[in-house]
Amino acid sequence: MPNYILSHTSSFKSAWTWFILMLTLYTAWMVPYSVAFQYRGGDKEQGPGVLFWLIIDSFVDVIFIADIGMDIEHLLEYINQKYILYIILSFKKL
Repeated sequence: MPNYILSHTSSFKSAWTWFILMLTLYTAWMVPYSVAFQYRGGDKEQGPGVLFWLIIDSFVDVIFIADIGMDIEHLLEYINQKYILYIILSFKKL
């Protein structure tokens, strides 16, 4: 397996999955909270706390985009291995 592909059994991939789960729970909690209590709407002054949470939410979005890239790369490697295994088994039948 190439160095840039993470094994699905590695400890890093397991920790990454738990990290993504925690970020998902954070998002599930903070989006309704932000809509209900932080956003005042219109051109009113939002306050310094809103900028902090905007930066945190943007960071979480970037992590989710990186996770999509990692999952696609892992999926492509899995498809390639499965396809190669299928070719080997087909040649053995010949």
